[in-house]
Amino acid sequence: MAHFELGNIPPDAVNLKAAAYLLINGFVRQNLITRPRHERKRLIFEEAARTLGAKGGPQIVEESYTGLRKFGVWVFAIVQQYALFERSPIRAPVMNNSKNFSSCAKWTLRTWPISPRTASFPKPPNGL
Repeated sequence: MAHFELGNIPPDAVNLKAAAYLLINGFVRQNLITRPRHERKRLIFEEAARTLGAKGGPQIVEESYTGLRKFGVWVFAIVQQYALFERSPIRAPVMNNSKNFSSCAKWTLRTWPISPRTASFPKPPNGL
């Protein structure tokens, strides 16, 4: 597991942030590709809006969704609003290469508009 915190890079340092994303992407991608394919791996873009807003960020997310699945990688993007993808040029690659799930803090299983009996949720691998 690796966590990269880019919050200390000033917002006006666009080129520095782009270089950091490029270096981190290379490190993570190489690590995921070289691990055995039978292993289940996850790549999570927490607050994907920040990644998509960075220089080169949309290309990183698009390449991850379109290319890493064949290496046994589950790619997740966590966003607050679907509108982020709706107006993004990478909407098609992201939506076509993922199962889409929505979650809202105000709903419970009793108030959820979709019946739990008909919803399709993947089972996590053993040990999780």
